Amino acid sequence: MLHAYEPVRALCGSEARFRLVKALYEARGEAFHLRGLAAAARVDPSQAHRLIREFVAAGLCDEILETPFKKYKAASGHPLMDALAETFRTAAAQEDEEEEVDLRKTPVLRSLLWTGRERTHIPAREAFRHYENNWRQIRNEPMGAGEKRLLDRLAKDYGRGLING
Repeated sequence: MLHAYEPVRALCGSEARFRLVKALYEARGEAFHLRGLAAAARVDPSQAHRLIREFVAAGLCDEILETPFKKYKAASGHPLMDALAETFRTAAAQEDEEEEVDLRKTPVLRSLLWTGRERTHIPAREAFRHYENNWRQIRNEPMGAGEKRLLDRLAKDYGRGLING
């Protein structure tokens, strides 16, 4: 499943730029202090500072000077504002409607869930996380063709084609 924001990720050129744009435009009316924005985007504050200066110069971000410390928010007059905000709103709706994995058809994945809770389905993102976090234990396990196809699709959808295990 290709998320609505993947074209924006490709255009941004780096993961840090994408995360900052996403943080700004998901909460387009909210103003952030630099460190708050860096935390929301999960980016190093020094890198966020450098990139925010570029965003302000390009008109993607407004700098609010009336406060004791500078704040930043999504540019209100930029032609891309509505399109970016709608893109991230659509992506959030996609994530809310995320598919579920049937554990009865995935014995290797089922073996990783030893919590004692009887579940028959889990969200696909959670399934990928279990595969990735336990890859060292399961990479040599015999896996059925259906589960292999599922794992390949989850890696493409949530791991950018890779399993970091």
